[in-house]
Amino acid sequence: MMLGVDIFVRNNIYASPFNSLKVGGSFLKKYGGFMRVPLFFVLLFLSSISWSDCDGTSCTGVKVNRLFVTTTGNLSIGTSGSEKNLDCDAGKSGYIKLERDAPNFNQIYSLLLAAHTSEKTLWVRTYDGDGPCKILYVVSDL
Repeated sequence: MMLGVDIFVRNNIYASPFNSLKVGGSFLKKYGGFMRVPLFFVLLFLSSISWSDCDGTSCTGVKVNRLFVTTTGNLSIGTSGSEKNLDCDAGKSGYIKLERDAPNFNQIYSLLLAAHTSEKTLWVRTYDGDGPCKILYVVSDL
């Protein structure tokens, strides 16, 4: 038995996204008046919906909304998520910091800058703890 969503058809009124598949109603006659949309397509549609926010030690599926470099060379970012939900202290402005002396500063800064200009989503992981929010690493997916 195929799992799916049944779309019932009466009186040749086709309530289906697959209307182009019918040829004189023969497609529907062959399948007994019911059209099955596999569960796979429903799940595929739901997986395309992007969920983004910050929680615990990371911000998932977020865009970099604000990126600025301080006079000391440190970097701060604001994302489309709510940094106040992080375990660390994002401050009243809600920024995550990347210090100039952090390991791989140049590579992380390059990735943040590329994501910011192309408006791509990122996963930003912060250090554990109650101190200021500092970037541990950043992940970019297509």
